[in-house]
Amino acid sequence: MQAMTLTPLGSVSLIQRLVPLMDPLFGFAFSRCHNRETALDATQESLRAALEAPREWPDEEALWAWLVAVVRNKVANEFRKQRRQPLTLGTLGHTGEKAAQALVQGRDLPVEIAQRAEARQLCRAALSELPPRQREVLEAFYGGQSQTEIGQRLEISTKAVESLLARARTAMQAVMQRMVARPEELL
Repeated sequence: MQAMTLTPLGSVSLIQRLVPLMDPLFGFAFSRCHNRETALDATQESLRAALEAPREWPDEEALWAWLVAVVRNKVANEFRKQRRQPLTLGTLGHTGEKAAQALVQGRDLPVEIAQRAEARQLCRAALSELPPRQREVLEAFYGGQSQTEIGQRLEISTKAVESLLARARTAMQAVMQRMVARPEELL
């Protein structure tokens, strides 16, 4: 009997580079979809794609960014697939009856609720990076207080509140854009 030789899927050095990224990559995938199986599939697909890719990554940052992009695409494709399925009690699973009632009553479906929850989580993370005064004025304004009420509480003019609110919105937008561009920082 002849000895069988196995051809490696990728270079040993690439495999060694991928091993420490597996858990954080799964964490990122899970944070995007909140489904263990989908996160495992997306992680596995990204690692397989990295091994099969006909390119080299100059550093860990480039490799990580590429893997995160693959995971993000795999999770998005899974959500797209789910949306294409006909909406039946069978596809909704054990919560099908509740979801059907929600649909009839005009309430949101679980996917929409999860998307809003993810957006709220991103907003909270971005808010936490703002200076305290900017964070305070944004929370107060979007919590329902008027600019006049905020000014009275902070003992500043309404114009100063308006200016502070504009700076806070600009800062919040910059932080959120950075977070969306570099999702690995969210882990």
